[in-house]
Amino acid sequence: SPSLCEIAKARFERLGWKNVKVLCQDARYFRLEEYEGPYDEKSKDSYGGDNAGGADLITMSYALSMIPEFYPVIDSLASLLSLNGLVAVVDFYVQNQVDYRSRNYTGGIIDRHCTWLSRTFWRIWFELDRVNLEGARRDYLEYRFGTKLSVNARNHMFGVRIPYYIWIGCSKDSPSLERQLAELDAAATESPFLAALDLQ
Repeated sequence: SPSLCEIAKARFERLGWKNVKVLCQDARYFRLEEYEGPYDEKSKDSYGGDNAGGADLITMSYALSMIPEFYPVIDSLASLLSLNGLVAVVDFYVQNQVDYRSRNYTGGIIDRHCTWLSRTFWRIWFELDRVNLEGARRDYLEYRFGTKLSVNARNHMFGVRIPYYIWIGCSKDSPSLERQLAELDAAATESPFLAALDLQ
């Protein structure tokens, strides 16, 4: 959004931040190395080899639901993220339990289900402003990345409860995620006594 980029530029200038770049780009095709320069061999190793980027943190706040072509954007995020980086998303959603039940990559099952009335009302309400609450956006995000945290909540505003989620994920190739999955697998399959361990 060019107008929001101008606001951001003015804010950073007012704060005196010299190490911040504001770019207005198409999220489907953005590549970090075009603006940061090529990585040297040492940096490439720390960012996972041929990874096209190297961002330690990517955030999206009330943005994913506004992007019409979300599949290439989520794929682009995966290419931007460093091997140990995090992706954080906060957005509105509506979803039926049939959409996510029995999926082994989905996190945040508690309070995720929205009733038919809630799903219908909020989809229509948000579509008036060209915001799409289609459940596939969140599903693909969770499929593409490893989930570290997933929370479902309701925003209480003007007496209504708007469903939203907070999601933090990482590369599926992240060494920390592989260790956690190995610990979880050991707790679930090798010994019933390991299930009591604090895996965090």
